[in-house]
Amino acid sequence: MTLEEAAMKKDPGQANLDSVLVSKATPEYLQDLLKDKRQLQNFPNMFIHLEIILEKEINRVREKLFHLNESFRKTENELPEPSGVITTLQEKVFVPVKENPNYNFVGRLLGPRGLTAKQLEQDLECKIMVRGKGSLRDKKK
Repeated sequence: MTLEEAAMKKDPGQANLDSVLVSKATPEYLQDLLKDKRQLQNFPNMFIHLEIILEKEINRVREKLFHLNESFRKTENELPEPSGVITTLQEKVFVPVKENPNYNFVGRLLGPRGLTAKQLEQDLECKIMVRGKGSLRDKKK
């Protein structure tokens, strides 16, 4: 029994879709899908199901075009082991208070009970320290 026959017994609709997809799996079709995805990004969170379907179709076409085997595909959590010297980067960013004197930058950065800063640290995987007037570390306060 061929792979296509097994898929046909399992789900005839999916097998039919796969046979149509093989004929559509061209670089031009992938380019059209990516163009549609960029256009869809102009309307964030409006067409959630369409975004999911489009992403699945893009992945299927890429698999057909580039013959990706699922066993070789890495998941999000599978990163290569780190090698080399650990480097710590530090950057000091000045807040433009003089240009916007009525805006509460520290309040926006810290958020209620420091939750905004904590969320940013988790998302960006970095340490955020707010220094100066209005911060909790201000020694003059």
